[in-house]
Amino acid sequence: MQMKSLERIDRLELLHTLIRIVEAGSLSGAARQLEVSQATVSRRLSTLEQLLGAKLLLRTTHATKLTDDGERCYQHARRVIDSWLALEDEGQAGTLSPGHAAVRFTNPTTGADVLPTMRTEMHRVRAGGATRVHREVGSRSEE
Repeated sequence: MQMKSLERIDRLELLHTLIRIVEAGSLSGAARQLEVSQATVSRRLSTLEQLLGAKLLLRTTHATKLTDDGERCYQHARRVIDSWLALEDEGQAGTLSPGHAAVRFTNPTTGADVLPTMRTEMHRVRAGGATRVHREVGSRSEE
């Protein structure tokens, strides 16, 4: 790929596509969820693999399985997308200012893994200020 074409690649879209492939279990399932063609999903996966220099999925006619590199990439992709969504939430809530933060996790496991660390860091940054955590679990809400 030429440098110019690399500059135009939407890397978030590539990561989101990988997440959809993994969670849907197939390229065709991801294509349905993303409302694009299977060829588009395949092209995005191929582009991501080229950018990273690694094979991410093993595909057969019956199954799609992550390689070790693919598993690492998927975990990174989840964190990147979750962080991006949190940033969007802050912007939409008008809290992109010091002393305010909104964080949304689309994957409950990711939230449970990083929440204690985030809370500790937020307390440190805010010099002991109060931190309120709001978490949606299924159809119920917890504070």
